[in-house]
Amino acid sequence: MRPRNNTANASSSASSPPPRTSTFQLLPRLPEELLQEVLERLKQSDLKSLQLVSRWAYHVAVPLRWREVELVDCRTRYEDGVDEHDDTPLIKVLLVLARKPELAACVQVVTSRCHLPTPAIFQELPRIPFSSQTLSTDPRTICLVRHAVRNMTKVHTLRIILGHPNLNDALLRCFFDKRRKKSNPMRGIGGQDAYENFALQASQIEQLDTICLEFMEAHDKLQCLAWPMESFFSERGITASSDIASRVTAVIDNLGRTLVDLRVDTTYSMFGEPQSEDSYTSNSMERERRRRFIEQFASKLNKLESIKIEGGVPRDEKREIIRALHACPLEKIVMIGVACPVGNTWGADGHDLADQIEGLETPALEGEDKEAIWKYGPIKPEPTAPNFTFEANYGWPAGPPMLNIIAAYHARTATELKFCGYQGAPALLTPTPVTTPMLSALKHFHNLRSLVISLWLSTTFEDASRDNDVISYWLDVRSPTSTALVRLTDDEPEGWEKELRTKYAPDALAWRVTSFLGPLLSEQAKARKGGVNVRASFCVGDCGGIFDVDVNVGEGALADVCLGFTGPREELEGERRRTKLDERRWF
Repeated sequence: MRPRNNTANASSSASSPPPRTSTFQLLPRLPEELLQEVLERLKQSDLKSLQLVSRWAYHVAVPLRWREVELVDCRTRYEDGVDEHDDTPLIKVLLVLARKPELAACVQVVTSRCHLPTPAIFQELPRIPFSSQTLSTDPRTICLVRHAVRNMTKVHTLRIILGHPNLNDALLRCFFDKRRKKSNPMRGIGGQDAYENFALQASQIEQLDTICLEFMEAHDKLQCLAWPMESFFSERGITASSDIASRVTAVIDNLGRTLVDLRVDTTYSMFGEPQSEDSYTSNSMERERRRRFIEQFASKLNKLESIKIEGGVPRDEKREIIRALHACPLEKIVMIGVACPVGNTWGADGHDLADQIEGLETPALEGEDKEAIWKYGPIKPEPTAPNFTFEANYGWPAGPPMLNIIAAYHARTATELKFCGYQGAPALLTPTPVTTPMLSALKHFHNLRSLVISLWLSTTFEDASRDNDVISYWLDVRSPTSTALVRLTDDEPEGWEKELRTKYAPDALAWRVTSFLGPLLSEQAKARKGGVNVRASFCVGDCGGIFDVDVNVGEGALADVCLGFTGPREELEGERRRTKLDERRWF
């Protein structure tokens, strides 16, 4: 027998590669911070699969799987009828949380909502209180809520979106019960104990006027505040004793140093907001309260980074709020109403766009001073002087457009602008001549990263509105089952089919938004990586459905380019709704 060549075997063994370690085996070796960064990027379906792999994977995936819980009902069809509000899905979730404290302890955010679409903000929401006492009435469901909430010790956020009243009541009572054990404080006060033991005595009536004041004094680190604009002050101002007046002044001064986010709103007007509210209208008390807010509260703020003005606030009062906040480093400015906040491009009563808005009621649309817009719009706004002192000046005389005013005071710091309101909004397909100078000040917002603006999209073809056809087309294009069934033909489309493809197709809309708004944006902002995210918002359909197209506008060699787009998407589209909830702070 020939002897073995041990040297050769040893050499061969040394040159063979070491056994490979699977990627999954490397995960437990990662630092905790890096591991969490990886897991955060996984979808819920991926986390569900991961937790089934091993005991270690279960322990790292479950906290993320149960970090957010949604309590939602469903529509169930039976042989003898249909249950429009079947609580079975939310009961299953509550049962798991009640039986498994270790899972309930992972929950940080609870969302309770009805499965029905949220009502349209203008036509339906003001008329639908959704206070039905026949939903979620089973006492066993309420008992489950009590047991589940007792185990959810780390919840810090409770969202209620058109929730069932009885379920809402149970959640609020249980989460804000002072006897509940918790490791994270809930964002609220009171609860079941305060509700059941409350008794108003005669001696307490005198204290009602100071309850809000005492609350603000007790919470001296408030950063986010949402409050009706007409409820800061009475029309008479501060008429209380000198002691209370000094306390009010101290609270306002403190809020001036702590507030970062502020939202003020008023009731929406049916036909749009006026340029200025006449001194002799029947709403004189409400007007006086709003103006006291501007002069005695807004002008005292110094640290505000985000302002949201919503509802039927006249345009001149929006302008004065912007001026009053001159000392604030505003990054986000939001204005929402029925009429376009930056100005009316349709002319008085919509005369300049009459062929595209036939059948739309526009009695409150006031004409703009076009000569003033052409004069001031293209001019670079002068920044405010260092020694500027705010003095309110109401009315809407001939002068710079709204965007020029905003640019003069806040162009240096603003990164997000949002102007929503469809009456008088710029028309995407056939903009009126006054549109360009009215929006020209956008080019001075060099730090702008996001612009949301309402645009008017006419669907009139052969003297008939085609809103429903356009909506169906958008939904079909987005659906894989519809796009799989494409008729192949060499014939050129004609008539309405051609209109759909050339004007309303997603890529056509993205191109039109880019070519329309791109030249108006700052070159510096567009040159930034990712460009400027522009969300064009369209009001389409009989019930005022809102569809958005998101376009990233960048700087090209010869012209502006679309770096990418998403949409059109309706407000309730799953991904859009999820993103909106995740990115929302308080409001």
